[in-house]
Amino acid sequence: MKKWEDYFYKGTTVLKNKVGIKDQKRLDVFEKQMTADRIEELKQKPFKTNFDKNRLKDTHEYIFQDIYEWAGQNREVDFGKNLSEFRYFEIIDQKLDHVFDGLQKKTI
Repeated sequence: MKKWEDYFYKGTTVLKNKVGIKDQKRLDVFEKQMTADRIEELKQKPFKTNFDKNRLKDTHEYIFQDIYEWAGQNREVDFGKNLSEFRYFEIIDQKLDHVFDGLQKKTI
């Protein structure tokens, strides 16, 4: 099982990334450009599967594939960029199931 610090470069708050950027501002610029490019690709050629939990993970992997090794995978530590309940790794699948069940029933 990974530890919190396994996701960051030692002594920093910068997420480990495929290109080795250790400066947060540079990583932010790189991430913004790469994800914008991948999102544009998805607009031009969207996935042809039903939108469910697995497709959401596939989409995350596609968008962040150039940046993070763990794109599209469940985390093994609590982590999030905001105070979302999805920051708790133990309940991500449960929360996603709830969201997609609600969408299917149109109750969310």
